[in-house]
Amino acid sequence: MANSGGGFVILGFLESGGSLVGDLNRPNLSAYSSDAINSVVGRFAEPAFHVDVVQVRSPRDDLIYPVIVVPGDSTVPVRTTRASAGVIQQNVYYIRRPGPKSEPPQTASEWDQLLQRCLRNQQSHLRQPPPDAGIRQAKQANEAWLTASLERYAQIAEGTGRPRFSLGSYIFSYQVSDFQRLELGNLRQHMLSSKGRETGWPVWWVPDSNDIAPYPYGDGLECYIGIREDVDDAHADYWRASPNGSLFLVRGFQEDSDIEGVQPGKFFDFVLPIWRVGEAILHSYRFSRESASRDAEINFTAVWRGLSGRTLDSVARRSIDRSLFERYISRENEVRCDVAYRRSDVRNNVAELVETVTRRLYASFNLFVIDPSVVREEVKRMMQGI
Repeated sequence: MANSGGGFVILGFLESGGSLVGDLNRPNLSAYSSDAINSVVGRFAEPAFHVDVVQVRSPRDDLIYPVIVVPGDSTVPVRTTRASAGVIQQNVYYIRRPGPKSEPPQTASEWDQLLQRCLRNQQSHLRQPPPDAGIRQAKQANEAWLTASLERYAQIAEGTGRPRFSLGSYIFSYQVSDFQRLELGNLRQHMLSSKGRETGWPVWWVPDSNDIAPYPYGDGLECYIGIREDVDDAHADYWRASPNGSLFLVRGFQEDSDIEGVQPGKFFDFVLPIWRVGEAILHSYRFSRESASRDAEINFTAVWRGLSGRTLDSVARRSIDRSLFERYISRENEVRCDVAYRRSDVRNNVAELVETVTRRLYASFNLFVIDPSVVREEVKRMMQGI
């Protein structure tokens, strides 16, 4: 599993009638701690890697199930160092194959996928410099920007007397390091030149209608489309932009507004975040194009609110069947992801960045793990509009 992008192992189930059910007669599983599992990994894997074990209580039977979180960020293929009779052989590189089965790579394509994944992980590690004072300051500045932006939106929403996003929303915020400060008069044009064409309702859209056009506030610009009564929450954007290279956006879920046959507040389409996060990352690339160095670091934050009680599936892309055959429900109301990347790494690694940002989001739905090939396919379709 570590050679196949990581994943989750849940203990305490039996196979019955082709499905998995909780083993009510199982022994006490409290011994399966992080220390115990990592001790096993250290004896059987090279290089050894660290796993986390989370004890999760099931609402169905009130039993505790240990969930082993296996990382997928190894920079070299992982091999077995010893055999276990009837389970694994010594000095073998295992991957997950359809079945599901754990077997050695059997084709050139499978070896290529394994080695390419390790190469991407190496590149990702190289993009993450060791912590220093400058990086800490950048993260603190991004956090301060996010907090101030949320407070500013709350102030505007209260002032209009028409609060938005009662069912849920998603937030994107980013800050570009070493950004050459823009004159306020040039900021609007800079926003216009950064607009993407990936979707019909782009992130950080700059309207020109007088009632919703961006206007100066403080030392930057802000825009609130939600002031219009005829606009639903999925299009009621509020955004801010700083001439120092910081941007913020909050928007309601499309699932709660304009997807036919979907009950607002009860559904979450797992394909939509791929497009939304992807276009936001690409926006950070374009926005920093003329005002930051090629290797400028971008601190990016994504937050999803109002997830609790929603069921995961996909109906937004009706031309492609992305339906799920199991029910994945979130019991967390808010999920957040923070990631840092260099501007020069964006164009060739959009899918990998999207997968990193959304991994924790999907895991909040009963530990759902999205197939990386789905992310790559959707990002490719999205970028065809560039």
